Amino acid sequence: MSPRSGEQTVMSQGVALVADDNGVVRYMVSQQVARLGLKVVTVNNGLEALARLSEQVFDVLLLDVMMPEMDGLGVLAEIRKHSEWREMPVIMISGVEEVKTAARCIEAGAEDYLTKPIDTILLEARLKASLERRRLREVERRYYRAMLESQQALRSEMEAAAGYVRSLLPAPIRSGPVEIDWRFIPSEQMGGDAFGYHQVTPDHLAVYLLDVCGHGFGATLLATSVINVLRSQTLVGADFTSPPTVLAALNDAFLMERQGGNYFTLWYGVYHLPTRTLHYASSA
Repeated sequence: MSPRSGEQTVMSQGVALVADDNGVVRYMVSQQVARLGLKVVTVNNGLEALARLSEQVFDVLLLDVMMPEMDGLGVLAEIRKHSEWREMPVIMISGVEEVKTAARCIEAGAEDYLTKPIDTILLEARLKASLERRRLREVERRYYRAMLESQQALRSEMEAAAGYVRSLLPAPIRSGPVEIDWRFIPSEQMGGDAFGYHQVTPDHLAVYLLDVCGHGFGATLLATSVINVLRSQTLVGADFTSPPTVLAALNDAFLMERQGGNYFTLWYGVYHLPTRTLHYASSA
C-alpha cells in the first residue's frame, strides 16, 4: 500500500530506525515503513540502535521489545538519558500482546505499542500520529525560543532606554542652600514620566515634573523632547523664571494634534533662593 498524496507530507523526507533481532520481521517492517514514504535504516539489536542514534538523527524509532544484548526497555532507558533523543517518538513492537508489557513501555517513555504481525493501516496511523506530535512539539519549541529571544531583545532595549533616560536626569544636589535627591526605578514598560531641575539664574532654580499620557515609545519620545526643551531653555516666548509663561509656551509648542494625540501634564516651579519663595504652576 502506498501513501495517499495528501497524507505523504507528514512522513515525507523522514528517516526511521527499525531495531529487531529477527531478520524476517526486520525486513517486513522496514518494507512497510518504506512504502509509507519514510527512509529506513535497520539494526539487529539494542546496542546497534544506540550506536546509530549517536551517528544520525532519526525522526522515529520502531523498537522490538525482546532482543539479545540489550532489550527494548533498556534502549528506552538510555534514550531518555540523552536530551537530544528524548523528543524522538519510539514505537515498541512485540510478538506478545500483553497489557503489562505495553504499560511498562509507555511508562518508560514509548510513544506507542504495536504487536506482530503489524497491520499496515494501523502502522501508518501510528506513524503519522507520532510524527505529527513530534512536528507540533518542534513548532512549539521554535515558538518558545522565538519568544525568549524576543523577550531578551526587549529587555536589552528597555535597559538601553533606561540608560538614556538616566542620562537625561540631573545629578543630585547634596550641598548648598537647596538639596535634591532622587531614585530612578525603570518600569517594565516604556512610559512618559520624567522630571528635571536646573539653575535658570544664579538666584532661580527651576524644578519640573512631567507625565505623558499612555505608555510606549511615543510617550517616551514626547517626554524626552519636553525635558530637553526645558533643560536647554529653548522655548520661544518663555520666561523660565515665570511658570505661567513656560506652560503657555509649551502649550503652543506641543500641540496635541502634532503629537499623535498624546498630551502631558506638567508641574513647573521656580524657587527664588534669596527670598526662599516658590512660584509654581501646573497644567495639562
